[in-house]
Amino acid sequence: MIGTRGRLPLNGEAGGAPGAVTGFAIKDAQGNRRSVAMAGADVVVAAGERFEVKSASAGGWGDPLSRPAEEVVLDLQCGRISLQEAEDVYGLVMDAGAPDDDATARRRSALALDRLARSIRPEPARVPTDVSQDSFPIYPGIVQRGRYAQASSSGAILACAPQHWTEGCAILEEDDGGVTIRSYLDPLTGTALLVEAVPTGSVRSFSTLPARWTEAA
Repeated sequence: MIGTRGRLPLNGEAGGAPGAVTGFAIKDAQGNRRSVAMAGADVVVAAGERFEVKSASAGGWGDPLSRPAEEVVLDLQCGRISLQEAEDVYGLVMDAGAPDDDATARRRSALALDRLARSIRPEPARVPTDVSQDSFPIYPGIVQRGRYAQASSSGAILACAPQHWTEGCAILEEDDGGVTIRSYLDPLTGTALLVEAVPTGSVRSFSTLPARWTEAA
């Protein structure tokens, strides 16, 4: 038997988290579960045991803290996520079975600020005086104004062409067993702009295009 995507998950987009990885396991009659390697032979499933496959999944789209509360509640009701995940990942606060909008907003703000507190922060960017009013997309949530890259929601200046647009981001790195989950954050708000999963020790895995950016200087 051979499995793939057992270690390195697929990336999300626009601040979405990486997806799940593949996992094989055998569950015995008492409910105990033991992991099985991604590639192997002569794996025996005894009577009363069950062979389980957890499939890898695509990454998410958008910062989880920006997901509409009513959609998080629907995921919760459908059993896609637990209440703990709704609170910790999406910042949802429930009150009497319904989302508490004010408390959710406060929790989401606190979670975003906690990201910033744990990140490597860039030097405060000089606010340029020659920022163009015309904007063109570089990446979801990032726009090009003349020769500057700007976070569209906060207005934070992130880079000057031809720098990579992430140069002005706060960077949060979290290790997960030889895989680094690296989040590029809005330095003002802590919003996740892009999250990548790379082997620990690897550099940034993507480039900034198009030519109107790389040649803007």
